[in-house]
Amino acid sequence: MISLFIGCLLITKASNANQSPAGQVIIEGHYEMLKDDTVTLQFFKNKYGPVNFGAATQTRIIHDGKFRFAIQDVFGPSYIIASSNALDAKLRYIFYLDGFLIEPGDSIHIDIKKNGLIFSGKGSEKFKCRYAIDTVNTVNPYIHKKFFSLGDIKQDVLNGLAPLSDDYGMDVQLSMLENYRQKLSNLAFQLLKCDILCNWARIRYNVYEFRWGESFGAADSTARKKILIRFCKEKLEREPAVDDDVKMISKGYADFCVMRATMDSKIEDDKMELNDCSGPYRLLKSLPKPMRDKAIVSFLALMTEASGIAHYDSCVLDAIKSVEDNGCLAILHILESRNIKGANSFDFDLPDNNNKRVTLRSLKGKVVLMDFWFTGCDACLSCARQLRKVIMNFEGDDKVVFISVCTDQNIVTWKKSLAKETYASPELETNLFTEGKGINHPLLAYYNIVSFPTLLLIGQDGRLVSAVPPRPDEFNGVRKLTALITSTIGNIDEKANGH
Repeated sequence: MISLFIGCLLITKASNANQSPAGQVIIEGHYEMLKDDTVTLQFFKNKYGPVNFGAATQTRIIHDGKFRFAIQDVFGPSYIIASSNALDAKLRYIFYLDGFLIEPGDSIHIDIKKNGLIFSGKGSEKFKCRYAIDTVNTVNPYIHKKFFSLGDIKQDVLNGLAPLSDDYGMDVQLSMLENYRQKLSNLAFQLLKCDILCNWARIRYNVYEFRWGESFGAADSTARKKILIRFCKEKLEREPAVDDDVKMISKGYADFCVMRATMDSKIEDDKMELNDCSGPYRLLKSLPKPMRDKAIVSFLALMTEASGIAHYDSCVLDAIKSVEDNGCLAILHILESRNIKGANSFDFDLPDNNNKRVTLRSLKGKVVLMDFWFTGCDACLSCARQLRKVIMNFEGDDKVVFISVCTDQNIVTWKKSLAKETYASPELETNLFTEGKGINHPLLAYYNIVSFPTLLLIGQDGRLVSAVPPRPDEFNGVRKLTALITSTIGNIDEKANGH
């Protein structure tokens, strides 16, 4: 199967009497290695940072390896995300385009071959440029190195993080973009430039976030954190040198605002954890409109992919009162109806490893913890190992059910993983399968689950307790998740006793 995700950001104003007619974009292709399959298309009116919301989904059959989509009502520069989910794992990642730019009138043909992609047609220079840029290796070997002392982390800044901050990879990408300047519209050129700069800001911020967790439990943790903050803040203060209108359209700039607000809130209040969203939210509210609304929605939508987030519900409810843009408000109401405490949970119906159907309705009266994962996910493996400790804390307690939800596309892969008992515990959990639909399954689409692992905690009344519960493999995660489940079970006992 091939999944084609298309994100479009409308930049027109309804009140503009001189608005040009609605544009059309054609995206078609030929898959050299596939003859018969399906293509799924998701169309977004707005793109909020790295998250995808508000998708209109279509499916087409591939005939003799060919697929075609006509995207209507494209009023300005927009983004597509395209990926292959071929059942043959060897073919799956050959076709993957993340955040490629389109403009009204584009008619782009993609030849998908074993040794790469070939783009042709009107507007294809943007694709050629991005595809070339993506070939630049941005992996820094120091990012995943462990550090155990203040001296180590100081040396890391000098020898590991500093080369990353010297922007060699970013400069190479900007130089490649410059080679395409005459082949691109000025707006497309600036958008690509803005996205490159914001992507490198994300790389730097990820280093900071990864290192932050390593700081705790050491005598020099305060000094470590100061070094990290000083290093990353300097880089996040570099405002992308593009027009303000470009920043509003860019898929990356809202995320840039989110990262900077998170960093600044950490400097203001040196808390132990990164996952209190009240500080960044307060800073984002001070941004000028209309970027304020887009950045707030990007932040709160992004937090649905996190875990153990404090004050999330109150921030969403406050944003609904503060945000003025109608498109942003629509996203906030989705978050309110699906992702905050008390929201109706999705009534899933999935097969278990014995091919028996399990529904949420059948579990009413019990607290339900759901763990979403896929084979090959290192973070899922880490989470599963620590989740066993949480499960053992409730051994013999029939008031709570632990459910493992596998999003593999191949049932054989899932069964092999269950047999190894690495990602799930068949004897301790109810193991369910999304029937090969992965992130396209309605259950995952309902909660916008696109990153893994993701945990959900549902109460005995079938309503959501938390879409962002603590992950057991994070700092004090086993204790925090155990306490949250215990508290939820306690509510059952109180109701049973008439309190």
